[in-house]
Amino acid sequence: MRPRNYTVHKMDDEAVVLNILTSARGRSAVASGSHGTVVRLVRQALGLHQSHVASRSGYSQATISRIEQNHLRDPVVLMDLADALSIPRGIFGGRPDNDGLTGPSLEDMERREMLKAALAVASAAMLPTAVSDSSPGRKIGLAVVNECWTALDRLQNLEATQGGGVVYELTAGMATRLRSTLSGASYTAAVGRSLRQVTAATMIQAGWQAYDARQREAARRWWLETLHLSDLGDGIEQWRMSALASLSREAADSADRGHDVIGLAQSAAKITGASPAMLSLLAAREAMGYAALGNDAASASALTRAQRLLDRGRAENEPQWLRFWGPGDLAIHEMHVARLSGRMPAAERAAQEAVASVDPIAAPRNHAIYVAHLGNSLARVGKYEEAVAVSRQALSSTVRKGSQRVTAELRETARLLAGATYGPARDFATTIDRLLLPAV
Repeated sequence: MRPRNYTVHKMDDEAVVLNILTSARGRSAVASGSHGTVVRLVRQALGLHQSHVASRSGYSQATISRIEQNHLRDPVVLMDLADALSIPRGIFGGRPDNDGLTGPSLEDMERREMLKAALAVASAAMLPTAVSDSSPGRKIGLAVVNECWTALDRLQNLEATQGGGVVYELTAGMATRLRSTLSGASYTAAVGRSLRQVTAATMIQAGWQAYDARQREAARRWWLETLHLSDLGDGIEQWRMSALASLSREAADSADRGHDVIGLAQSAAKITGASPAMLSLLAAREAMGYAALGNDAASASALTRAQRLLDRGRAENEPQWLRFWGPGDLAIHEMHVARLSGRMPAAERAAQEAVASVDPIAAPRNHAIYVAHLGNSLARVGKYEEAVAVSRQALSSTVRKGSQRVTAELRETARLLAGATYGPARDFATTIDRLLLPAV
């Protein structure tokens, strides 16, 4: 049982934590990714000794000392310390702890508001003061913009290892603050161009993280915001292409939007400066649109074009965000096209190629998604024993909770396995249903 004053003390602690994280020292620790320094600053701000933190968290004082010296960076220990010290989990790349917040009590509502404040502070702490500060007339220089790129890189690295759902709120908060800075700060024309670029890149990333969390409306809004941003000045043509390409991929999730998929991809291809890799990506998106319309010949032609363009190699000035596009992602597009065309053996082969092409250590999120697709494809062709073995990998992935794309594919696999005559397949379908969160 919680003591009656639990929420009061918890909220008092969080107020102290929010203040220290937004101080100069706190911002520096968060921006540099020095988790040990964050723990030490918060502990000291709360007036605690290492022994007190050890008692709160259940770890030894020696473990707390190793964390503070940055000699230990175990994510499980860091999440436990975040909870013990009222540090927003997003600071360490974890998910906000929303457990127990479904009740209607005033205590719960106050806790929700504090969590929102914690997320806002976590995103603000990753940004330079000139951006997180909302006072009018503040001046922005190129050094500030470079710090924003560094913060975005950190969030992208977290997403790649843990899934978009884990860091979406932080990236969305960062994008919102950057958008406000564009309209409320003063800067030179050159800085304004760079500021628009990092803002557009952050909006694109927020959209993809929302998409990974199966928040399609939020994803669409961010990508549309990027298109609007491109109307405010030059310099973000590549992100305009990315927004249109992203909207094309989102449209492909609806079987009746084939024309939208093709139109958005072709509009992006007309923008000056598209590299061969970008044109390859857009051709693959077109293929999905044609497949949705039942035009198999046009779909096959578009996939051939996508492969030919990809084979031309990478351009020297290619944008960093496009580095994800490669043989594995093209194979996944081929898998989707084959599914839309009813060619399930071809879909299985493409999914096999995608899994074989990605490094599970370097890209655990993408690997988990591809493995989930492969398990589903195996179930579709009746290879139930293999489907169970492969889907078990996706189910046990550390990325799974942060990527609703993995979860959604596993649920669909469970539906297929539940109707199988193979007993272990039905049993595994029950396991999936039991372990996954309810569909939302």
